[in-house]
Amino acid sequence: GGRVSMAAATLEPGRVRRLHLTGVSAGRDALANVHLAGWREILGAAVSDDANSITDDYASASGINEEEGTTCDPKDHASACTTRLRAFAWSIILATYSERFLASAGPERVQTWVDGVCRYNTEEGLRAILSQTHGHEGGAESEPDQWTPAAMARREQTFPS
Repeated sequence: GGRVSMAAATLEPGRVRRLHLTGVSAGRDALANVHLAGWREILGAAVSDDANSITDDYASASGINEEEGTTCDPKDHASACTTRLRAFAWSIILATYSERFLASAGPERVQTWVDGVCRYNTEEGLRAILSQTHGHEGGAESEPDQWTPAAMARREQTFPS
């Protein structure tokens, strides 16, 4: 939500009077880059040609139709799409919420969040979000991205009060 709010304020500064943001990091530390690399791999965004052929071989052997796998039913665990989306959902939830919060929510409630991620997202859509909000494939900071929180904050500082 914070990054989206910052982007909206950047694109339409006359429509946003102020923002109250919490938990939006200006940059990534080494652990965050590890998480991003894992999420990209889970979603197939950083997969080599050899790995793709293994995935294609698996899909052919198991009868998975990749085109039908673009939307996921959380009850259908046979689809490769569901498997990757579910792995991504668990990973992102475990990486972004505190241990205390997750323990208080309990496994049944967290499971509903995972089901929601799978129900309302596609691998392609989540790969696009990762790319647009967290930079390029390699996670390198060498190419400045206009949509990083730090870049948006610099532009938002120039808005008239």
